[in-house]
Amino acid sequence: MMRVLVVGGCGAIGSFISYLLNAIGHDVTILDREAKNCEEKNLRVLGIGEAKVKVCGYSQLMNQEFDQIVYAVKSYDLRESIGLISKYNIRADIAFSLQNGLGSLRMLEGKYRNVAGVVMFYGLEKIEKCISKFNGGSKIVIGCKGDCEELLSSWDNLNSTGVVVEKTNRIEGYIWLKACVNSAINSISAILWRSNGYILENSEAFELAIEICKETSEVAKRLGINLPEDPVNALIKTLKDTYNNCSSTIQDISKKKRTELDAINLAIYEAGKRVGYLAKYNYFAYRIVSLIKKNLEGKPYPCNYRQTLT
Repeated sequence: MMRVLVVGGCGAIGSFISYLLNAIGHDVTILDREAKNCEEKNLRVLGIGEAKVKVCGYSQLMNQEFDQIVYAVKSYDLRESIGLISKYNIRADIAFSLQNGLGSLRMLEGKYRNVAGVVMFYGLEKIEKCISKFNGGSKIVIGCKGDCEELLSSWDNLNSTGVVVEKTNRIEGYIWLKACVNSAINSISAILWRSNGYILENSEAFELAIEICKETSEVAKRLGINLPEDPVNALIKTLKDTYNNCSSTIQDISKKKRTELDAINLAIYEAGKRVGYLAKYNYFAYRIVSLIKKNLEGKPYPCNYRQTLT
C-alpha cells in the first residue's frame, strides 16, 4: 500500500484518479487548497462508484512525506501548486502529471527526481466538489520518458477496477497524441458550444477538427516525436467514446474560469514556430476562443447531464 497525495483531487480528473487509487488499496489523501482542516469525505464518480477519502488543506500536511504525489490540477495552476508543495515541505519520491497540454512534465522535472505522466482518454466533469461524472472514454496511459517500470508497479492493479491501463516508456508520444485530440475537440466544441459528439455530426466542424489534429501531429513529427497511434483515428475514437461529454474547455468557460488552451493550441503553435512550421489552425482556434469567451460565459450549459447527481 502506498501513501498517495492527490493535489486537486476533488476536481473532475482528480476525483476519478483518487477513486481508482483508493479502489486498489492505496492510502489516498486529497489536497484541497480551500480545506481548513483534515476530514473524511465521500468521494463520488457518477457512473463508476464512490469511496471514503481524507481531504486536507496545505497547512495540515506540512512536513509530511508521501510515497507519491499526483498533480491533478489544471495546467495553469501547476506552477503555483508545485511552489506551495515546496513551501509547506510536502515531500515524495515520485510525482505524476495529469495535466492536459504540453510542458507539465518538464515543469515537474525541475522539482522531482522521478516524474511520470498520466494521459487519460476519458471524458469527465466536475459536478460539485468531490463529485464528478464519468462520460465515457477508452484508456489511461501511464509512463515516463525512459524506463521506469518499477516506479509504476504500484499502479498495476488499476485494470482490476474495469478501466484499461497501458504502461509505456515513451510517454511523450502519448502526450502529443492527446494534444492532437484535445487541440481539435476542446477548441471546436467551445466555438460550437456543443458536446463532443456534435463534431461528428457537423461536416464542416469535423473537417476542421481533422485539419487541427493533422497540424498538431505535423508539429510533433518535426520535433522528432513518434506518435503511438494514427492521430486522426484517435480523434474519431475519442469523439465516439465521449459523444455526450462537454469538453474541459466548455466546463471552464461555463464556470468563468481560465481555459487550458494556452497549454494546448497556443503551446502547439509556439512549438511549431521553433521548428519553422506555422500551425495556423491551432493559432486561429486559440484566438477565436479567446475572443468569444466572454460571450460564451453567459450561454446556457450545452450538456444536459450536469444537474444529474444520482
